Amino acid sequence: MTVFAIWLKAAADRAVGLAALTLGPLALFACGSPEPPPVSMPSLEPLPSEPQQLPSPPRPDLGLIPLPTVEEVQQSAPGGRVDPFQPLSSEQVEVDSDVADAVFDPASGLTLSGVLRVGQQRRALVQTQGRSGELCEGADGRCVADGDRLLPSGWSVLSIDVEKGCLALAREGEAQDLICLS
Repeated sequence: MTVFAIWLKAAADRAVGLAALTLGPLALFACGSPEPPPVSMPSLEPLPSEPQQLPSPPRPDLGLIPLPTVEEVQQSAPGGRVDPFQPLSSEQVEVDSDVADAVFDPASGLTLSGVLRVGQQRRALVQTQGRSGELCEGADGRCVADGDRLLPSGWSVLSIDVEKGCLALAREGEAQDLICLS
């Protein structure tokens, strides 16, 4: 078997050599042809520096109102609090006792100046002696755990009715008269 493999390799080497001798002059002849005739290319004109503006097709009237520009929106929005969700401080809530809508409750010492809804939470804007802020429903009336306590000790907020403008307070668990905006 080994002799056959050696004989086969020798035969293959002879075949490659014979092919090189036979095809070599033919390959040189094919590579030695004269230069091809020159090809004329059409001259290209440079592109214009600005693209041509094609007329835009007319837009169909869909009855849509165009949106306002950024400048129009910014000019129409009044300035105010940077973060509308931050708790109110006493400087931000000024309750004037001469305001017709404000209601003073002598039992609690609170002046109710407004009610509002923030998300799903109802709040009452009140003023006590020298302080102002907001009350929320709960045992101590605070809207945030670290907020100022505006209610006297033993008082709690039972409910805030935004639609009617009323605040329901309790003293030592006993419901008091409603305080409603007029």
